[in-house]
Amino acid sequence: MAGRAVPAIVLALELALVALAGALAASLVWTLVYGSYTTVLPSPSDNTAMRGAGRAEGVAPGSAAGLFRAGAVSVRQNVEILPETRLGFSLFGVRTGATPQDGSAIIEAGAGGQRSYGVGTDLQDGVRLEAVHDDRVVISRNGSREVLYLTERARARRTAPAEPLQPVALAGVQLAPHPLQSGGEGLRIETVPPALAALGLQSGDIIATVDGETLTPERVSALSARLADGFLPASLSLERAGERLSLQTRSAP
Repeated sequence: MAGRAVPAIVLALELALVALAGALAASLVWTLVYGSYTTVLPSPSDNTAMRGAGRAEGVAPGSAAGLFRAGAVSVRQNVEILPETRLGFSLFGVRTGATPQDGSAIIEAGAGGQRSYGVGTDLQDGVRLEAVHDDRVVISRNGSREVLYLTERARARRTAPAEPLQPVALAGVQLAPHPLQSGGEGLRIETVPPALAALGLQSGDIIATVDGETLTPERVSALSARLADGFLPASLSLERAGERLSLQTRSAP
């Protein structure tokens, strides 16, 4: 019995080693072809609490008191319009989190070789990792935002410049296209009905995002249809006199 068991064990070990070698070979082929990987991190358990911590408490519905906050807005910037960096860095992998500001990336930045950097970490003097996306990262070089792509495919998928926004009326509010100081284009409020004025909106405010989404002609068209059905966005981000503001228009579900 013992004599027959030994060959069986040896055969099982050999099969396991063959399977392991196959998996490593497949991983090597993937790396050679694509040169990178993407891993999605689980959302931190305290994100919900952190996001809710900034909301004003004890504010009656329709009151403008405490609705605006300056300088603390997380906005999904349109990374498609950012230029590609010319620093000669190489991006080998990304780990994405709940937001682009939660991730990390494996980057070769100069003679130091490949290293893992978290968002907010300096890659070099004056160069900082600002955001991590599925197929690219955003770096800040002396205040200028640039993109480093993960693969040639990601670079090839870079979209053409977004279609410009057009003047539009949403729920009786006249809006006109206007450039944003943060980059891209928003909609400038030309007229403010009393109901919106009560929320704190002013003529001349430039809407940058609606519920965290940047504005495109397609999104504006969809928003117009939803507003006609009684939809009310939960939040707006605005630019007013060069300052970024956030307006909570209703309680989150």
